[in-house]
Amino acid sequence: MIGAGYGLTARESVQIQRDLRFVLNRAAYEAAVKIVETEPAGTAKMAALERLGQGTLTVRITGYEVHEGIKHSWGTSDGLEWIEFEGRACVPR
Repeated sequence: MIGAGYGLTARESVQIQRDLRFVLNRAAYEAAVKIVETEPAGTAKMAALERLGQGTLTVRITGYEVHEGIKHSWGTSDGLEWIEFEGRACVPR
């Protein structure tokens, strides 16, 4: 998620580089789905998912504009009008 949420403001969120992992084929995808749906939360679950995620994607926000004072049912927050980002994907050979 990019923007206000999880205890962060939109301005704080855009400062975080995101390093994501992804699977490379259907079999790994199906194994990951099974782990997510059946395994209890914890370090063993995260480790199993890490092993399956062979590709990496790094996303860094390079520009943005914040809209102040957006009203929600739960209160008021800031939000992002737009973002500009760069990304780098890597897959093992």
